[in-house]
Amino acid sequence: PAEWSSKKGKVNSKSALAAEINTFLDKIRTISSKEYTRYIDLNQSEPTAQELKKIIEVQLFGVKTEIYGALPSDIYSYFEYFKKIQSKRTNKQGKKISKATLNAYKNTAIKLKEFEKQTKFAISFNSIDVDFYYEFVEYLENQNYQLNTIGKYIKTLKTILNDAYTNGVNK
Repeated sequence: PAEWSSKKGKVNSKSALAAEINTFLDKIRTISSKEYTRYIDLNQSEPTAQELKKIIEVQLFGVKTEIYGALPSDIYSYFEYFKKIQSKRTNKQGKKISKATLNAYKNTAIKLKEFEKQTKFAISFNSIDVDFYYEFVEYLENQNYQLNTIGKYIKTLKTILNDAYTNGVNK
């Protein structure tokens, strides 16, 4: 208590323990802000203190909860879910996410479905690995896509996979 700054919300010490505590507090603040906004985007209402506490526990400690309801477990439904959430978000400058970005999510999902249909490669969160990567890139090259376009598809897919991982859907 003697080393606590109520004004800054941090420990006023130069010790290693104080630095570790302050880093953890910063992490909690970042997660709280991000998850608060995400909850409002999904539910069109503010979370209660108890709901926000559960969400933070999930992010910090991996404690499972059903605060958001069931998230889509298949990759194509997750693409739709992600696109819906992103369409309500704003970027760092306060502008809505562009239609081009939202179309990138849609187009990547379409390209994956085409790949799945033509190659009979069953796509799921679990089937996406290095082998999938090389087959998908080869498929796109055979479709005469340029490296930049292929890179955009891969980048978009990675964005979806990372978000699903963060939300505990893609493990």
